[in-house]
Amino acid sequence: MSEKFPHTRILREGNYAFFSVADNILNHPLTPGHRTSLENEFELPIDLLSAMRLLMRNYVIEGRADIVGFAQSAGLNQRTLQRRLTATGTSFTQLMAEARIDLARQWIRGQDYSMSEIAARLGYRDPTNFSRAFRRVTGVSPRVYLSGLKQF
Repeated sequence: MSEKFPHTRILREGNYAFFSVADNILNHPLTPGHRTSLENEFELPIDLLSAMRLLMRNYVIEGRADIVGFAQSAGLNQRTLQRRLTATGTSFTQLMAEARIDLARQWIRGQDYSMSEIAARLGYRDPTNFSRAFRRVTGVSPRVYLSGLKQF
């Protein structure tokens, strides 16, 4: 896998991946001031709304869209979730729309999927509905957004 982690393998089993790491690596103490690569690239959210946005992003990627399941994932009951989101000036529906469009922008930039595939991955049954939602948030259609990226 790398020079730092000899004999490390990634194992896949169904929807899961596992790392096989040699014991001597796990027993090696970290040096003072050592930071993991995740700490360098990823900051944990410090407020409720940021945490809910991060959770919603994962929720959308999993293809889920129900508020009850989302509330359970957040460790709250549905009504408490709704009250807390309202207090921050947003709603479950707004969070869902933001997460979908943020992911759409990312996937359009990556150009790994067609517009129809992106629409389906985001839970839109009809690509036209995806296009309308994208335009409502960004002011342009997904195709215009993509062509704007190609100009630069």
